[in-house]
Order: sequence, then C-alpha cells, then structure tokens
Amino acid sequence: MNVIYFGTPDWAISPLEGLVSEGFQVSMVVTQPDRFTGRKKVLTPCAVKSFALEKNLSVFSPNKIRDLDVLNQIKQKNPDIIIVCAYGQILPQNLLDLPSFGSFNIHFSFLPKFRGASPVQASILAGDLTTGISIQKMVMKLDAGPILSESKPIQILESDTSRTLGEKLSVNSKVLLLESIEQILANKKPIEQDDSKATFCGLIKKEMGKVNWTEETPELISRKLRAYDPWPGIYSYVSDGKRINFIELEFSSRQSREGIIQEDFIIGCRDGSVKVKKIKPEGKNIMSGEEFLRGRPHLINTQLT
Repeated sequence: MNVIYFGTPDWAISPLEGLVSEGFQVSMVVTQPDRFTGRKKVLTPCAVKSFALEKNLSVFSPNKIRDLDVLNQIKQKNPDIIIVCAYGQILPQNLLDLPSFGSFNIHFSFLPKFRGASPVQASILAGDLTTGISIQKMVMKLDAGPILSESKPIQILESDTSRTLGEKLSVNSKVLLLESIEQILANKKPIEQDDSKATFCGLIKKEMGKVNWTEETPELISRKLRAYDPWPGIYSYVSDGKRINFIELEFSSRQSREGIIQEDFIIGCRDGSVKVKKIKPEGKNIMSGEEFLRGRPHLINTQLT
C-alpha cells in the first residue's frame, strides 16, 4: 500500500514509525515548513521532518497545501491512502479525494467530543478522567468525518500534562493505525458521527495562559498549568510589570484576597487560594517561590495582573 503521511510535531512521529517498521511504502511525508526557533532564530525543521529524513523518506514542506502545484506534486506519487496526524493545515477536497482508499485522520479524542486543534489540552482543562483516539475518514467539515476505529479509554493521571498525555496518545495511536489499515483493506464501513453531541476546541494562544485570579478557581488554575505545559505556560505580571511564569503550585487552605501576593507566596483566587512552589521570573532561571519572595519582599501584599 502506497501511503502519503501528513504530520508535524513529535506526537505525529509514532504512527509514522509504525508504518515504516511494518514495511508500508511511505512515498512522501508532508510537514509544515521549517521555522525560526530560539533566541538566535535558527531555521529548524519540525520533529516529523527530522525523523523522516533520518529514515531516508521523501519530505515535502509546502507553505500552502491548497496551492495547485502542491496538489500536482502529491498527485504524482499516486497514493493509495493519506494518513494525517497533527499536520496543521486544512486539506482541500481535491486532495482528500485523491487516494483510492481515502484520507484518514488520527484525532486525540473520542469524537465528536473536542473537535478541533487542541483536544489534548481540552481534555485536561475539562477535568476528564479518560480520553482516547479516533481514526476518522476525512471530510471538509472539521473533524466531522465518519469514525473508522477508536482506542480503548486512556487514563488521564492527575500528574499528566499535555506533554505527557500527548506522548501516551501518540504511542497508542501507532497500534490503532495499523489495525485500522487492516480494517480499511477489509472494507469496514466507518460510522457517522452524531453532530448533536459535538464539542469544539480551538488553537491555543499565548494569552490563554494568563491567570484570571478573580474568575478562576484553584482547580482550574491547576488544570491550566498542566494543559499549557509546555506552551504557553501560565503566568501573571507583578507590580513592576515583569512577567512571572508559574511552574509548580499547590492548593492552600489559607484565606487570601484575589490576586494578592501574601507571605509564603499564597495567592487568593475564586473560591480558594494557591501556594506557589516554583516560579520562573522573566529573564531568570526557575527558582522556588520562597527564594523569589526572599529577594523581593516589596512584592508582598501587591496585586498580580
């Protein structure tokens, strides 16, 4: 079977690795273009591109997947099937219709729950105890295609961040994909989703990590800390305008005013308080909350924004 694989971040490596190890002909790997990263703005390939090059696979990284010349280049590969995992662009209908067996997407939730770009983060923010993987036949409507297969429920631990949960889902998706291809070859018919049960999650934006001390409870702040690891993190601004990123928090029973820094780095929020255990001040290394306040006692009893 001739496969064209679309994927970009490290979560998309495991399914591709499974295809390669099982001897599928991966005639092309399509990724997002190289990006400038780090303070020195070094042009860097994405995780999937780096992996594909290590395996001597043909890599294509167009700026816009909808360009006609892009379609023509992919068409030349004559794919039997297209597999997509966290690619980062919406595939046009003429591309979805290209392979004889169809185009299938690996989605990290039990669809129709959490259709969209951030299902891993959304499941943590919602306080869900389990999540899973869906493999859907792709249609133009976002994550609304019929479901070919689903994983067993995967537990979300209280210690899970989007980083660790995404890694678990990625590993499990490799086996599910290989099983699903067997089902495709056996002509299994996908089952339509119930659109009335659909929920949605959008792109994660930097400003979503800002803590709202008057509106967010300790539980929600804790979930945000886990959901937005590694990016964008959660943060506030101290009275001198400098940003502080919260690295580790714990619930506190001490009463405190909302958004006010108290001794022992207790901060009040809606319906409770949190204690800051570790912090990363702007331009500094990670340190304990105690160390941070010891060097900045003037911040006690000041308002975070």
